[in-house]
Amino acid sequence: MKQFIYHPANGVAFFLCLFLLTDCTRDIQTTAFAKVQPRYIAHAGGKIDGFTYTNSLEAVQNAINNGIKFIELDLALTEDSVLVCAHDWEVFNHYLLGRKDYKEPLSFAEFRQCRLLGKYTPMTAQMIVEIWLEHPDLWLVTDKISTPEIIEKYFTEIKDRMVVECFSYSDYRELSELGYVTYLSGWPPRAENATTEQGGGKNDRFVFHTGCDLTKYYFDRCALFTCENKVQADSLLRTDRRIDLVYVDDITR
Repeated sequence: MKQFIYHPANGVAFFLCLFLLTDCTRDIQTTAFAKVQPRYIAHAGGKIDGFTYTNSLEAVQNAINNGIKFIELDLALTEDSVLVCAHDWEVFNHYLLGRKDYKEPLSFAEFRQCRLLGKYTPMTAQMIVEIWLEHPDLWLVTDKISTPEIIEKYFTEIKDRMVVECFSYSDYRELSELGYVTYLSGWPPRAENATTEQGGGKNDRFVFHTGCDLTKYYFDRCALFTCENKVQADSLLRTDRRIDLVYVDDITR
């Protein structure tokens, strides 16, 4: 057997390799989902019958039927602290239920009885997991809630196929360490102060939304971006290689 002979250069090489390996592990999942096509995210489940932001079962099924592999759903807690899908309770009550005088969270029992816009089925966290387990090539992208305790409570079974938009740098780091792909919410005011207010640097991943001029912001890593349709999405993906995935409202055109 060949004996290993220690030399200072060997030690330097060992620690250099260890550093590079550690740095690369942060991107294993990002690399994995970058290979999934198409690179569109059905925004809030995607538009269904001309309606946006339903986060409904029918919207999710429509996205799956159209070959979409990434589906974003907005998360909210009911009055009794059960995780469900809703952009926010004001939008949910006013737009989806037509209750203009009400904007408070519903109870879980009330939520389950709703028919959105009179015909669509509201989604619960349990329904999400069941659907994603039935479709092993499907990725879940989440918005609105990034509390690690809540994400871990509901989504551990599908964590290897999740992208979580985070609203604090501590959530971003903790969920990354737990095995989730994470992005920092990057609305323009936050993005400009990312290196100080959020602790983020140019190598951290940000979500940028409609109307942002990416040339103004300091990052060279990855991004999610919002478009109205796939034509706009394709244009963005061709022109800016920093963008990993693109939210799309209308997934049919």
